[in-house]
Amino acid sequence: QLSDLRGNLRQFPLTGHGEMLLQDGQIKVPAFQLKSGGSALSLQGSGADRLEFLLSLHSGNVGELWPGASGILDFKGRLQGAAKRPNFDLQLAAERLRLNRTGVDRLQVAGKGVLATDGAVEVDAHLSKLSQGDFNLTQGDMHLKGTAANHSLKLSGSNQRFTAAGEVRGSLHNRLWQGSFNNLFLNDQQIGNWRQQAGSKLAITPQRIELQQLCLHAPPGATFCVDGAKDTVSQAWQATANLHALPLTTITAATDL
Repeated sequence: QLSDLRGNLRQFPLTGHGEMLLQDGQIKVPAFQLKSGGSALSLQGSGADRLEFLLSLHSGNVGELWPGASGILDFKGRLQGAAKRPNFDLQLAAERLRLNRTGVDRLQVAGKGVLATDGAVEVDAHLSKLSQGDFNLTQGDMHLKGTAANHSLKLSGSNQRFTAAGEVRGSLHNRLWQGSFNNLFLNDQQIGNWRQQAGSKLAITPQRIELQQLCLHAPPGATFCVDGAKDTVSQAWQATANLHALPLTTITAATDL
């Protein structure tokens, strides 16, 4: 039992209270709370053969928790169901996040699924006004869905200059991930409209990453293809690229010549 905790965390007052009970092989947390400055963490629930836990975190200033960061963060999560195959449900919302040279004005994440080897999960994320150094996105979206054996990840983003999107489909078996890039496209004001017409293979193991025939096409007949591989042990890598029938007007527009 934690009846009364008082102290300081990163020069902010820290308080806390709560209790945890262990009875007949079951863990019970009636209530557990920590507070520091404008941040609060709360946990409650029980667990044995079945789980039922609720976790929430609110921070009016993320800098109280993470050195060099700032912004507002809210997180809520639930874990429930059979201990061997519990269901999870989470929601995260953040505003004006900043860390070093990276910032996001608004971030929203929602996820649900089953925590098991063959469990299915689904996660959606949306961000507004991402900046990282000189790079920026007006908005970006991510959608992850599936199981370890069969899953897909869709990404998209845009700013005032370009719009881009693509999908990765894959499968994980015995520490070998195999998949493909699909439906990639880039519409850029300077270099034009590029699209992928056929999927390209991607394989990842603890020792090697290999990409085969990622090709993008642009009207009237331009083609850009790349193959590559990296040895993750030696860090050695190799790549080949081919560019065919790129109009000179595209080169001059991209290089301001």
